[in-house]
Amino acid sequence: MKRSIDSKTMNDAEAVVAIGGIGGSGTRVVAQIISLLGYHIGNQLNKESDNLLFTLLFKNPGWFIKANSGQFRKRFRVFRKIMTGKRLGINEMRILLAAALTNKTEPASLRTAFEALTENLLQTMKKTNSRWGWKEPNTHIYLDWIAETEQHFKYIHVIRHGLDMAFSHNKQQVNNWGFLFGIGKPEHDNEDLLILNQLDYWIKANKKVIGFCREKLGKKFYLLNYNTLLNNPTTEMGKLAQFLEVDTLGVNGLTDLVKKPVTDGRYRTVDLSVFRQEQLDEVMKLGFEI
Repeated sequence: MKRSIDSKTMNDAEAVVAIGGIGGSGTRVVAQIISLLGYHIGNQLNKESDNLLFTLLFKNPGWFIKANSGQFRKRFRVFRKIMTGKRLGINEMRILLAAALTNKTEPASLRTAFEALTENLLQTMKKTNSRWGWKEPNTHIYLDWIAETEQHFKYIHVIRHGLDMAFSHNKQQVNNWGFLFGIGKPEHDNEDLLILNQLDYWIKANKKVIGFCREKLGKKFYLLNYNTLLNNPTTEMGKLAQFLEVDTLGVNGLTDLVKKPVTDGRYRTVDLSVFRQEQLDEVMKLGFEI
């Protein structure tokens, strides 16, 4: 199988690709694909291929509530410089360390910051990364500010069957960002209510992302249906290649990365009567059969 794509097959102009979605949507395989296509997706990654530098700077609801677009741009400039191999200034180093020290959602943020700073200080790269990107599910929270800040930005939003997502154990996003959609945390550990909240978040977050991106990003937005990718990887990889403007044959050589998880279709084994009919209707409106 072809494991990398000759950079000559891609345009030499700067290209920036971000991947987001609700946690557990299948974003990891898309990150692997764009990495093998020659995009630099970061050096501080976890096993899910999340860009931990983005996590450090932006997975912080407390900061988000108080921040404005100017403060976002300062943090994003730090992120961009590290990702493209450019040296940080003293003030930018301070911004990075301050973000790490105040991020309560990620205990490893300080370690990530020191690793990034060490690499940045030792940077000897003569050529900066012109093709780069990142995968971090929480990216969709910041789409409006990213679109204003990053001129060359393209966004891939991964969406997976909402009922499978409702039963996911990954409830970080609904816990961190549910307040943005009027979804509070249950007072008691009520499993049915947790499942309902998870589906409500999936519906509201995805509808907001799709509406914003279709209006503001247009052709720079790609909605990737993870379930369709699992069932027909060759066709979906071809569409992804067109969006990224790379050789279709090269992408098809990566189809063996797409493997069905054991959790695919898990909703079929449980009682769906816990859900409200309007929730089920919204899942179908977003393109999924029940």
